[in-house]
Amino acid sequence: MATRASSELQYLHQLRRWWRIELDAARVAQRDERWRRPWAERLAAGKALTQLSFVRREPKRASATLIWFGRKDRKPLPPHRVRSGFPALVWPAGEGEPASAPTSEQRATVVRVTADQLLLRFPNDYDRFVETGTLNFEHEESEVTFQRGDQAVQALESDASARIRALLFGDAEPQFDDAAELSFRDAALNPHQRLAVERAVRARDAVLVHGPPGTGKTRTLVEIVRQGLLLGRRILVTAASNVAVDNLTRRLSDNGVKVLRLGARKKVAPDLAQCTLQHKLAELPEMAEAQKNFDAAQRIADGKGRRPADPKKRIGELRREAHALKDAARAKVLRRSRIVCATAGGVDAVPLGDETFDMVVLDEATQAPDPVALSALERGGVLVLAGDPEQLPPTVVTQDSEANPGLSSTLFERCAARWPGEATTLLAEQYRMPTELMQFPSQAHYGGKLEAAAENRHNRLQQLLPKKKLKKRDAGPWIVVDTSALGHSEAFDDEHSSYYNDPHRKLVAAEVKRLVDCGIDAGDIAAICPYSAQVRRLRTDLAELLKAGLEIGTVDGFQGREKEVVIVDLLRSNAQGDVGFLRDIRRTNVAITRAKRQLIVIVHGDTVSGLAYYRKLLAAAKAAGALERAAS
Repeated sequence: MATRASSELQYLHQLRRWWRIELDAARVAQRDERWRRPWAERLAAGKALTQLSFVRREPKRASATLIWFGRKDRKPLPPHRVRSGFPALVWPAGEGEPASAPTSEQRATVVRVTADQLLLRFPNDYDRFVETGTLNFEHEESEVTFQRGDQAVQALESDASARIRALLFGDAEPQFDDAAELSFRDAALNPHQRLAVERAVRARDAVLVHGPPGTGKTRTLVEIVRQGLLLGRRILVTAASNVAVDNLTRRLSDNGVKVLRLGARKKVAPDLAQCTLQHKLAELPEMAEAQKNFDAAQRIADGKGRRPADPKKRIGELRREAHALKDAARAKVLRRSRIVCATAGGVDAVPLGDETFDMVVLDEATQAPDPVALSALERGGVLVLAGDPEQLPPTVVTQDSEANPGLSSTLFERCAARWPGEATTLLAEQYRMPTELMQFPSQAHYGGKLEAAAENRHNRLQQLLPKKKLKKRDAGPWIVVDTSALGHSEAFDDEHSSYYNDPHRKLVAAEVKRLVDCGIDAGDIAAICPYSAQVRRLRTDLAELLKAGLEIGTVDGFQGREKEVVIVDLLRSNAQGDVGFLRDIRRTNVAITRAKRQLIVIVHGDTVSGLAYYRKLLAAAKAAGALERAAS
């Protein structure tokens, strides 16, 4: 037992080191991206300031040094978007515009922002140049997700977390209660979905829900939450992205479940405003009382009305009372909320404090790096992890780094490999693709276990145009266009560090226009490419159809989405057989599983055939009579 515990702790220590490597890599990537943008543009964007100088130092503290900075000319700060709590860099300002990254720079954290000054927190061993010269300042992206992830891993090292640590990182296996008869709220669930719900309800500690494309994973999770409510459970519903959390929030709300959606207002979909903490707080009398106290304090500060004997003291009292009322209101909303929705990286936000839950439902578990997933999972009793390891992996800078292998796989994948069959449920019936279109991804990624539901089994493009006779090539649900005869046509966009391919671009545009001319609504069509440079060019070429509803984007933006017709441009075309992003076949799986009625894949067969996956794709298309060869 001691040896197993030591092994688990050793892994967690390593995980923290990998997470630190990721933070450092993210900083370098951000720094490189920053210095590709002109200084004038960065100043205009409001995240950078120049000509700052030392004003004064706050009384010395044991853990950090606080220093005020203002404009060298003592004027108010220009309009900006600097906010407290965010990291920043300062470096010596030269005479003119900085043309390259500085040789000396100091990291800091913004503590307070006034009209004419910034208060920054530095480590006590900060570089003294910050006090002696004129400085440039640049606001960086928040690192709070990294901080929370590190804290979550640390928390798992305690004795109190021994069980969950052994479950997620050791050799412990999930346990289940005896089967019980359930009264399903969603009567239309298929047998696979029902089994996933039953196992989640019976689980004492953890369960996995494996949801391939179009298999109703979100619908299943909504039923799991509804069943949890019937059992009196308090549930945290979370995911790796705001889009996924919004989707779950919306689906729960549409099914009559009262939900509290936590998160920055600008990151929550507008139609969910009534679910947010801000909206619910505004309905409470405590908030109105708090605002009265803030207003009274401001009137005294402005010298209006009756002046108290000790204005400063009274202002402090009023503001403390106001904050106490706000805290009481926040606690009341949380106390009343049985279902709380937030991103996995945001569950350690101030409103939640030390709140724990009977169950944590983590969607997109295969897209959450371990530290981010743990930020959510450590708050729960029963853990429900849902995702698909055959779709998009976690977005991390060090994804392919030999120095950082620990973030390339997820808890979901490793637990699925270790836990017995009952702990993982595959949702095998899919409601998007016709049988013929489903067969290749099913065989290549899911062991041939997927089955098409009756309502989409025979989907065809012709059904959208009942009065028009389509050409033979559109009779089937997929077409693969091999461009090998066009030669090696990819090129590199130095400005955006991305590839593009003009012959492929023309083919994509021609297919889109052909479909629209046939009568397909532009809003029912999407074009997907793994490379952003190609996406930008396609958007320019098809600007008018974009206005009519056509969507063009990279793979990441389409996970969880679907369209009637999808055109996938795999783009790479070179003599070396270099496939770049296409080497991650999970991304290709996402791209080719978005279509409901027709999929068109444009691919340079000679380039990609070095990988068995693409050889099989071309062979499957040929066997189905769906392979075409573009003429030179």
